[in-house]
Amino acid sequence: MNDDSSPGDRLRELRRARGLTQEGLAERANLSLGVVKKLERGGGARRERW
Repeated sequence: MNDDSSPGDRLRELRRARGLTQEGLAERANLSLGVVKKLERGGGARRERW
């Protein structure tokens, strides 16, 4: 990884280094698959408004 990596790129690198699929990461992190995909693409996770 270089310092110019985006957070999404870093997340993908770490996930792959641990041998996880996006589905596996989503399950372990209690997130939807869509959220994991969006984070890796560079989109932020939406916050719930109470």
